[in-house]
Amino acid sequence: MLLEICTPSLESVRAAVHGGADRIELCEQLDLGGVTPSMELLTDVLNQFQIDTQVLIRKRGGNFCFSAEEIQQMIRSIEKVKNLGAQGVVIGALTADGKLDIEAINAMIEAAGNLEITFHKAVDEMTDPDTAIEQLIAMGFTRILTSAGAQTAVEGLEKLTQWQTEFGDRITIMPGGSIRPENISKFSDKGFGAIHSAAIKKGELHSNESVVSQMKAALIG
Repeated sequence: MLLEICTPSLESVRAAVHGGADRIELCEQLDLGGVTPSMELLTDVLNQFQIDTQVLIRKRGGNFCFSAEEIQQMIRSIEKVKNLGAQGVVIGALTADGKLDIEAINAMIEAAGNLEITFHKAVDEMTDPDTAIEQLIAMGFTRILTSAGAQTAVEGLEKLTQWQTEFGDRITIMPGGSIRPENISKFSDKGFGAIHSAAIKKGELHSNESVVSQMKAALIG
């Protein structure tokens, strides 16, 4: 099982790399749930580190129902990310009634080209996520980051396990949401292909290398 670390800063990326993470999701402003990082930060990361880098594409915090202008801004961000050489993007958009915004998502997929595409935790805000997962598989998504609609991945573990059983051979179901060294073992025998965590100690702003190392060690067993 791969360990993906959500990294909102260069310091976090350094901690993730040195702690043994397999992949990072680069973003900024975790207090808003994460938004698109600056291209300057992405450039620094790609220049300084050799690690699979997935980039969050989200114009703002709040809901996942984006205006036409916001969608265009995100498409431009995707094109920049692709040109800079990241491995993938983390995207998503919903309609006002909690369904996939197919038109917006297809436009972002087209802009992504051959990049990996992850659907982010917008899936946890959906009215019918099971149907949406089938749609995301058909659209070619690589993985889904989710807590199965629960506040934390531990609280959503039963549903996550159900999704892994039903969909896991066709798309990576990646649990994320307050996963830490003390609870990561709950996920280790469920068949998930990857786990997502910010690996931030209480009171800190950046990922912690020792926390990353503990989580990686727990996954290795």
